[in-house]
Amino acid sequence: MMLIVSLGFLACIILKDPLCIFCFSFCFLLYLNERFHSKRILIVFTILSVFSIVLVKPCKEAEKGIYTISEIKQSYYVAKNQRTRVLVQSDLDLNFKDQIQVDSLEPIHTDDNFTLFSFTKYNASKNVFYKTKSIRILKKSNSLKSKLYAYIACQKKSKVLLSLYYGIHEDTIDEIYTMLGYGYISAYFIVFNLLKRKYEDKKIRISLLVLSILFGSFFVFTLSLTRFILYQISYLFF
Repeated sequence: MMLIVSLGFLACIILKDPLCIFCFSFCFLLYLNERFHSKRILIVFTILSVFSIVLVKPCKEAEKGIYTISEIKQSYYVAKNQRTRVLVQSDLDLNFKDQIQVDSLEPIHTDDNFTLFSFTKYNASKNVFYKTKSIRILKKSNSLKSKLYAYIACQKKSKVLLSLYYGIHEDTIDEIYTMLGYGYISAYFIVFNLLKRKYEDKKIRISLLVLSILFGSFFVFTLSLTRFILYQISYLFF
């Protein structure tokens, strides 16, 4: 059931045009209703289709101004303001939620290589079309999220921890284990089985779902963590 819904959501993303998404979603909802006769599955797909329209909405042209660091990658940062997101290439020690002044912008331009990976297309899929090297730090963040990152980055095993909690992969780390979320999923089921001895199954799952979302808020919603949270939600619904 959820596999079919996820394929429908993927089709909405591929279509890109809001009108095409609307027409496809209407027909797909009729199919889901005929196939499963479940109001819950119709509500879930409706939410996903609306979300897909938000995802494919064209990004406004980036402008100079004040931005906030929202993502940290291995060799660059991503900053955002109310209008758009930009890629930041800088040697400065930046942290989550730091405020910066962007003084100049230029389109991201890289050529496809022999592995068929295009950095430009990769960022375009995330609505990031511009980059900058000219920035000034206006205000260092004092948030819990930035403190946690600074603390973890200073540890001896920081490369492994950054890969696990933030999705920042380096060449020395085999990223397959962290991308699949083995560490987090193992911890989840260990705690789940311990609590299952005393508490009801559904209450435990709801509590751990809330903790999972809080975990992503304090660290980063990596792809593996996001998949696992969606799995927990679908399990509770269906």
